[in-house]
Order: sequence, then structure tokens, then C-alpha cells
Amino acid sequence: MPLPVVVLAAVGAVSAVGAVIARQWHDSRDVVVLGQRAVGKTRLVNSWLGDWSTPEPTRSPSGFTKITLSVEDREQAPPREILLDTVTDVSGGDQGLHTVAAELGRASAVLYLLRADTLLTEERRAPGEEQGEDWERAQLDAARIGGRATAAKRVVFVVTHTDLDPRCARTGSQDYLDLVFGQLSDLRTAAGAPDGVRVVAGSLVDQASATALTGEIIENLR
Repeated sequence: MPLPVVVLAAVGAVSAVGAVIARQWHDSRDVVVLGQRAVGKTRLVNSWLGDWSTPEPTRSPSGFTKITLSVEDREQAPPREILLDTVTDVSGGDQGLHTVAAELGRASAVLYLLRADTLLTEERRAPGEEQGEDWERAQLDAARIGGRATAAKRVVFVVTHTDLDPRCARTGSQDYLDLVFGQLSDLRTAAGAPDGVRVVAGSLVDQASATALTGEIIENLR
């Protein structure tokens, strides 16, 4: 299936094309973006704003309003649009979830980013060997999401840095997605949402990969 084409509209702006798209499919979300340090949270959100520079680490929650994202399937027109009413980019420090407890409780959707190489390390862990700190933190975060994001209709695990996981190149994108979906089984259960927990995977290494990953996110926020 051809990759979706993602059109990113500036904050607070509605294009003439967007007005047409909105009549086809429109939804709004209050989204909280979570994950440990260096997983790509700020880079992903900045890409939605048209900023492709390397971001500084987020030290306190950053909030944005009225971000419009549109996804277009090359074989299907017109494009579909999603409006993110609010987006909160949360610091990856362990205190991050505590600082946005109220926002997390109101969120209609949660994106939880985690690195593909963290999953690779966990897969390679020998029997009896202690779990890595990053994997333990992911388990804790999933439980926190399940306990606090009580209004969220959708939780999406976003596996980033797939370019650093040789399993992705070896198996192909769909088989890799099936692989990590199974590997995240316990975390998906802990972070449960009424409409289920979705999983997407991709890279943020350049504009093209970030755009493709955003397309997958949009499809799974529906």
C-alpha cells in the first residue's frame, strides 16, 4: 500500500484546502505526547509545526493549540483532516507525568513514544538477566497512563528510531510492526483505553520519515 502523504498546516492556520478537507472527515483531539528522554517527542511535534531543526531537550511541558494535520492516500481523494485542539509535549524526566496529571486526565488521546533499540535490548536480554532501566520505565509509564488517562479514547504506542533496529530492515515494515505489537503486549494491557491501544513504528531521521510516521499516527488516532 502506498505511504500516505501528510500535509502539515501551521498552528492557528486553516488553509483553503483544509476547509474542503474538513467537510470530508474532521475530528478534534486533546493530545498528550509522552516518553522518556531522547525518544523523539519534541522532534515529532516540531515537525507538525514545520520545524525540522534539531530540538533542545524539553525541560518543562510545552503546549500548542490548533494544529491541523491532513493525510492523503495517493489512491484516494480527497485527503482527510484531523485537528489537534491541544498538544502537550511532556519532559522525559521521571517527574514528567506528575507535572501534567490534570492534562493527562483530560486528554482524549495519548501518544507514548519509545525507542526501537530499547525493544531490541529487551528481546536480547538473557533469561535471569535484569531488565534494562528504559524498559522498566516504559512499564511504569504504561501503568501510569492506564491509571491517569481516564478520559483517553485512544492510546498509541509510537516506536521510534526503527533505523537503529536491524530487525526492521530484516523483516520488512509490516512484519516488524507485528513483532513489536506482540512485544508490547503487557504494556498495551497496562495502558488500556476504551477503543484499544494501537502501535505504529517508524523513524524521525529526516523530513520524509517523520512525515510517513505522522501519517501512521493520524490513521491510528481515528
